[in-house]
Amino acid sequence: MTAPSNRRWWSWLLRGGSEGKAPSPALIAEWEQRLARQAVLMKLVAPSSTLPYNASWFGRVNVALPDETWPHWNDRPLWPLCQLNLTELPWRPSVLDDLEMITLFVDDDHPQMDEPNGSSWVLRAYPRLASLQSVNPPNFHEPPPMRAMSIQWSEPVVDFPMHDLLPNDIPAVLREQYYDLKVFECQDGSKAGGWPYCVQAEPGWMLENSNHRFAFQIGSEEEAHWMWGDLGTAYFGRDTNRESWVMDWQCY
Repeated sequence: MTAPSNRRWWSWLLRGGSEGKAPSPALIAEWEQRLARQAVLMKLVAPSSTLPYNASWFGRVNVALPDETWPHWNDRPLWPLCQLNLTELPWRPSVLDDLEMITLFVDDDHPQMDEPNGSSWVLRAYPRLASLQSVNPPNFHEPPPMRAMSIQWSEPVVDFPMHDLLPNDIPAVLREQYYDLKVFECQDGSKAGGWPYCVQAEPGWMLENSNHRFAFQIGSEEEAHWMWGDLGTAYFGRDTNRESWVMDWQCY
């Protein structure tokens, strides 16, 4: 192949000289297999009156250990963002396979990445549902804006990374045409497992070469009256020792 000339030279060179080529079906299939992960998507629906208190909820937290109190930050109770009953999932990512319930609380001013779990955001993870009891929310200074809705889980779907998270060794011809191929779709919205749907870039805690693995993301849920800034998404990771959690959120 003859290299492009004049003004197109540098663009061609920086893309690895792959202009005009098409990735072979075998190469696409190889990288499909290498990159594919499973994910389970969250769908919000109006709750039934018969829904159990320990079901998966958005905009409500109903459970805690007997000795736990409602989390506060700066003398204000945190908002209940969701509770995820992981036993309802038709498939569970390995990073969550030792847990049965997660509850998540956030400050009304939105937490920042450099704030640890237990500050302006609180994630509580429980290995057994049987250890939990029903709790009532406190009196809020300002009522949370979220509309309480039931979470339904999809069957597992295939999920692929976005450009920001592609490995360095992916061939240039595939990197260049990654989205145009319409093969490698990253699922947006709220989900467990899979890959982060990067709104701006990879989650900040991934940039820091941390030992945390992506566990789930909570998107902006308009029907439930919840937004991370301007249609943003929050990403939650758990360390490989299963001792700590990190989060980051991004918006447009």
